[in-house]
Amino acid sequence: MAVENAEWEQTAREWIETVGGFKLGSDSLQHELKNGIALCNFINALQPGSVQKVSKLPGPFNQMENIKAFLDAVEKYGLAKEDTFVTVDLFEGRNMKQVIRTIYAIGRKAQEKNAPYPPLGPRESKENRRDFTKEQLEAGKHVVAMRF
Repeated sequence: MAVENAEWEQTAREWIETVGGFKLGSDSLQHELKNGIALCNFINALQPGSVQKVSKLPGPFNQMENIKAFLDAVEKYGLAKEDTFVTVDLFEGRNMKQVIRTIYAIGRKAQEKNAPYPPLGPRESKENRRDFTKEQLEAGKHVVAMRF
């Protein structure tokens, strides 16, 4: 993992711990999140009641169910499907970059919802729609772009 990604991973880890109110172990982030328990506790801290049942059983099926419950909860929290990872990205460690991007997307959404936690990443952008009159559009057709 590149240094930049290692820093992002560490920042995501710290934010999960801050919001969740718990400490992850010293293993890799993938290993610490793989069973889905920390993720479910994290989203429940951010939005109580998001995941009703968190399985503590060690089997792969139970762990993947926890991850799926987390992913369902973050969509209900307001994340777009494109901002989330798929279960195997985390469970099999196939795409930890996307897992970290998901945590940052949750951070953006939390800022938008004014959650009482330190920010993670930039604020989510908002639409800045502009309506032009016919005259303005017509006048713009005659503007010459300058090239540098």
